[in-house]
Amino acid sequence: MLKVALVYFKTKHYRQALKLFDRLLENKAGDADLHRKKAYCHQQLQEYAVALQAYLKADLLQHDNLWTLKRISACYRQLKNNEEALVYYRRAEKLDPENYVLSMNIGHCLMDLQRYNEALQSYYKAEFISGESPRTWRPLVWCAIMCKKYDQAGKYVQKLLAHKPVMVDFLNAGHLEWLQGSALKAIQMYKKGIRLTHTAQSEFFDLFEKDLPVLLEQGINPADIPVVRDGLLYQLEE
Repeated sequence: MLKVALVYFKTKHYRQALKLFDRLLENKAGDADLHRKKAYCHQQLQEYAVALQAYLKADLLQHDNLWTLKRISACYRQLKNNEEALVYYRRAEKLDPENYVLSMNIGHCLMDLQRYNEALQSYYKAEFISGESPRTWRPLVWCAIMCKKYDQAGKYVQKLLAHKPVMVDFLNAGHLEWLQGSALKAIQMYKKGIRLTHTAQSEFFDLFEKDLPVLLEQGINPADIPVVRDGLLYQLEE
């Protein structure tokens, strides 16, 4: 039966594989690998809560298996439970401290939990492990902005602008100018981003509006918002 189950598993027929894994577990409830495979099937079927329970069972039977810990964390992330995801990512990190993806995922959890200073440290570690990586710079910029570390944010914005920038890079560059007192430079940066990345105005303003609550928390003057918005629209018509 196991051979047939593994054929289904390897050929991605997860529902059929699950039926056989469940039957096998009736007599092999202490087999951590069977629980892992069952969990993986559920995960691939996007049944994250059920997958999580099977992974936790595997972890109970075979403690500190790196693959299992990463999968548990991923399921918790899918279930929007970043606190628990972080617990298991931290356990995984102890087993593999130089893992770039783990450092990034820990940073993502911390950022989603609005623990921006801690997230920064995790992203700095990821940058140290990976070297020059735009994937690391973008969350670094946002966390640095949230921590009001504008010099650090500016350093990484400049790296991004020199390396295949996308609209969000120009957006954050404009935000930084605005937060440091220059609404005019912000407008110019937003305009440059729209033109160079061929971003539709509607798409830009969706991103802009989404970030406004953060900018207000950071201290921009609410009275400047219509000035910046209208000034940008005027310049785009030129």
